[in-house]
Amino acid sequence: MVVENFEATKEKYGSRAIAYTEGSGNYGTLTSSHFGATSRFFGALEGTTISNTLDVAQSYGLTRVFGGMPNNDPADLVNAKTIFIVGSNMTEAQIHTWHFVADAKDKGAKVIVIDPVYTPTASKADQWVRIRSGSDPAMFLAMTRVVLDEGLQDDAYLRRSTVAPLLVREDDGQFLRANDLTGEEPTTHVNPATGQEVNDEPFIVWSDSEDRAVELTEGFMDTRLRGSFEVNGIKVRTGLDMLWGAVDEWTLDKAEEFTTIPAETLHELAVTCATETPTSFYHCMGIDHWDNGHLSTFAESALACVTGNVGRPGSQLGFKWYFAENLDFPRWLMPDGHAARTIYTDDMFEVANKGTIQEKPDAIKALYVSGCNPLGAFCDRNQWLDKVLPMLDFIVTVDIYNSDTVEYSDLVLPAAHWFERQDLQFGNNHPFIMWGDKAVEPLGESKPDIEILRMLAARLGIKEYFPDSDDEIIKTAINDSWAERIGFTLDRVKEEGAVKVWYQDPDKPNVCLGFDGTFPTPTGRAEFYNPNPRPRAQSGTSLRFDPVSERLPFFSPPVEAWPTSPVHDKYPLAFFQEHTRWRVHTQYAEVPMLRELDPGPTVRMNPTDAANRSIETGDTVEIFNDRGHVVVTAIVSDALPEGMVSLPKGWLGHQHIAGAPSELTHMRLNPASVNQSFFDVAVEIRHWEGEQA
Repeated sequence: MVVENFEATKEKYGSRAIAYTEGSGNYGTLTSSHFGATSRFFGALEGTTISNTLDVAQSYGLTRVFGGMPNNDPADLVNAKTIFIVGSNMTEAQIHTWHFVADAKDKGAKVIVIDPVYTPTASKADQWVRIRSGSDPAMFLAMTRVVLDEGLQDDAYLRRSTVAPLLVREDDGQFLRANDLTGEEPTTHVNPATGQEVNDEPFIVWSDSEDRAVELTEGFMDTRLRGSFEVNGIKVRTGLDMLWGAVDEWTLDKAEEFTTIPAETLHELAVTCATETPTSFYHCMGIDHWDNGHLSTFAESALACVTGNVGRPGSQLGFKWYFAENLDFPRWLMPDGHAARTIYTDDMFEVANKGTIQEKPDAIKALYVSGCNPLGAFCDRNQWLDKVLPMLDFIVTVDIYNSDTVEYSDLVLPAAHWFERQDLQFGNNHPFIMWGDKAVEPLGESKPDIEILRMLAARLGIKEYFPDSDDEIIKTAINDSWAERIGFTLDRVKEEGAVKVWYQDPDKPNVCLGFDGTFPTPTGRAEFYNPNPRPRAQSGTSLRFDPVSERLPFFSPPVEAWPTSPVHDKYPLAFFQEHTRWRVHTQYAEVPMLRELDPGPTVRMNPTDAANRSIETGDTVEIFNDRGHVVVTAIVSDALPEGMVSLPKGWLGHQHIAGAPSELTHMRLNPASVNQSFFDVAVEIRHWEGEQA
């Protein structure tokens, strides 16, 4: 059935009309859609990858400054003197990382939790600071201003490793180069990784001792960090001066108005960050799921730069995604040059509504779902049901659970559980590549994902890329130079169970980026000012990207869950979906033992909000907005601030009395981050008068 439908789709619309959805349900080489065997399959098929636009804003905000993820090993948290945990409930959602924080506390580190909600993690902190949800960029901008105004910045780090001393032209916003002064054409080269042309001309800086413009040479530290100048008739400012101008409006009083954090507390946080070092900023996805999510980590990165808290032991910034560092991407994902194209979830909505993708006629007619549950985890569920799924001629889902998406599929292929197969796992938020042995034979008619892909490949003419030997496939995926550097072999990981990915010292936690004072950016420096920012992805939404406005950190309010939002009067409550220890997204939602401990969906709300609606704990309530609704049981809780409600993430649709949480969310993506904003959602709550579905 799969082969017949794929071949019919290819004949009528072309192979690009056959798509699959990426997801984080598994990170196995032989299993995963994220860089795993499913991606290889659709590369060989020359189909389409639907990048899910999930959980990517925070990483985009970091990588645009540092050229990559500047996150040390979680184990390095024990080296911090101060740890800020921002919008992350680690003791519930990152249990495997929390013990490093506990170890740091035992060594005397101060732990500060910034969170709208009084979480179990906040209860373990030395200080809990309540912040208005969605206002994190304003907090970081105000803290940066305090550091700069009070002279607490790390001048040596700024000179050596950031764009602080580079001169920025006032006319076009570009860095001043030597050829700007000679009028000659610049010398350039093409970056083989990106295909972009790179300017090789030296940067111009202002010599502090000579009080004049000079070419920047390696190791030159005699640079002016602040000021405006004129060089050969060209007006310029230093990079740090540009940042200073960006944060100048963020007085403590203004920041208090936006964040609700008292001005004196903001001042204390800034001073602590700059003086009680090394300082780590740990966050996961709490600040990601907002329209301004990338601005939070963009501003956070600037603060880390001015305080020198990046690229050194004890200076964590975010959390480390290690997955896929072991892969040879061209050989693995583009066999013999065959490659899938990539589109995004907003493109899926566009093709469903207009028949175009990024404003050009297109079609997606067959969908292969693996490693994810779009109807349970993606935004705007009703648009998926009403528009996206009806445009598809065929949907096949490969899963180990009876997910929401399974219920709407034409065909379901039962996948083997990870205890029922072998695989090489590329880890997440830890530096280990792991081997998973098969413990038991697959139950019923289930098969390992790689076996399903082999069977399909044999019928679709791409069997040569899926040999019968699992080991042969895995060896095809492994990056040989990477393996040689750390001493990795398939036999070794099978014998030892796990092999550490290391950079500086195999026996110490990794400092993952910037440890040598440089970064993989066009300037080789941390770019809190970027003259040529680019959107994270090329999708229909990114066509609205404005590069000039994104050169420096700034604050933009949430698009919906904010007091000045056009819908605030009608829907005054911010709707938040917290992660709990009972599920991993929608996995484990129907495990009987867990249901004894966590029987069913609930919504928590502040006592004042509840009283204003005559709601008490145990009442059946409807959460609603113009897009949809969900009906659950209410819990009145002082842990939440006024104006915010929380429904634990991951329940399946049928487990609610009516509706589903993803009905409430929207697919308005930010044109810079192209990221789904799960938390930037406004709702209202009332008593439910309907019948159980």
